[in-house]
Amino acid sequence: MLKNNISIILVEPQLGENIGTTARAMLNFGFENLILINPRDDWPNEYAIKAAAGANKVIDNTIIYNSLEESLEDFSYAFATTIRPRDMVKPVFGLEEMSKKVSQKIEKNNKIALVFGREKSGLTNHQVSLTDSIIEIPTNKSFSSLNLAQAVILIVSELNRLEVSYSKKELPIPDSFPAKKGDLISFFNHLERALDESGFLKPLEKKPTMMMNIRNMFNRADLTDQKECITEIEKIFFSNRSLDASIKRNTFSPNTDKVTFFNCTKNLNSELCSTGEQKSILLSIILAFGWMYKQRNIQFILLFDEISSHIDEKNMENFFIEVAKFETQAWYTGTKKNIFQVIDNKAFFIDLA
Repeated sequence: MLKNNISIILVEPQLGENIGTTARAMLNFGFENLILINPRDDWPNEYAIKAAAGANKVIDNTIIYNSLEESLEDFSYAFATTIRPRDMVKPVFGLEEMSKKVSQKIEKNNKIALVFGREKSGLTNHQVSLTDSIIEIPTNKSFSSLNLAQAVILIVSELNRLEVSYSKKELPIPDSFPAKKGDLISFFNHLERALDESGFLKPLEKKPTMMMNIRNMFNRADLTDQKECITEIEKIFFSNRSLDASIKRNTFSPNTDKVTFFNCTKNLNSELCSTGEQKSILLSIILAFGWMYKQRNIQFILLFDEISSHIDEKNMENFFIEVAKFETQAWYTGTKKNIFQVIDNKAFFIDLA
C-alpha cells in the first residue's frame, strides 16, 4: 500500500537509457509508478526498454504529461530533489527525515511525488517552488552530481526501510541445524588424540589449557550438523582444488589422488587466531590434519604470502620439521615454489631472491 501511493516524476529527461535504468532501480525496491514530463525523445523508447533490463511493468505503465503542474494535480505532497542551494524558504530533508515525513503522509493516505530534474541542469527554481520540500542527498561537496538512476535508487532504498528491515544478520544453511554437543565432543576427542600422536601437546602441563583454547576456538565457528564435524572443520580451513595435469605430474608423486591447499596467511590472521598462542594451536591442528591426509593418500600444500608475521621463529621451525615428515610443501602464493627444506632435523627457508 505504501509504495502504491508513491510516484517518481522525471522532468524533461533527455536520454532513454536514463529512464530505463531509473525504472530498473525503482522495481528493484518494489516501486512501480513512473511519470515523465515532456521527455526529449519519443515514447515508448527502445533505449529505455533495453536499459530497464526487464522492468517492463514500470515501463509499460509509465504516464506522460506535458508539464509538472499538470502531473502534480492528484498529489497531496511533493518532494524536489536538488543539491544546489535555492533562494527560497522551503524545508530541506536528509534521507532519514524524508522517509519519516513520507511515513507520516502515507498514514493519512496522501499521495506522494518525488520529483527529479533534467540530467544536465536539474530542476528550475519555478519547478522547485511547486513542491512542498527538498530532499538533499549528502554527496561529496566537491563532486556532488548523480545520474538519475543513482539518485532514484538512493531514495527508494531509504523508503524501502519503511517496510523492510535492513538489520538482517543470518547464516542461511539449508536443511541444517547447529551441531550437537555430543558430535563436537567426539571431534575434540579425535583431534586431541591426533595432536598427541603428532607430539604437539607439549609440555604436558600446558595440555589442558591448549585443549581448552582449541575447543573455544571451534565453538566460535558455529559448526552445523550438515556434515560430519571433521569435514566441517576441513571446510573452514582447507580449500580443495584440482591442479592441471602437468603441474601435478611435476610436483607430486604419481599415486597422489587429490591436492588440498591451506592458506596460512588467511587463517593465521583470521579472527579465530587473534593471539600468538592461538596461532600455535592452529599450526598443531594443521599437523593433525596433515597426518590424517597422509593416511588418505592426499597431498596438501601450505600457502604463504609472507612468513615473518605469522608466528615466532622457533615455533615455525618446529612446525616445518613436523610438516616434512608427511611430505608436504609450503609455497609462496605467487611463485608455486617450495620455500623450506629440512636438513639434519633443522628447518631452513629457501632464499627465493
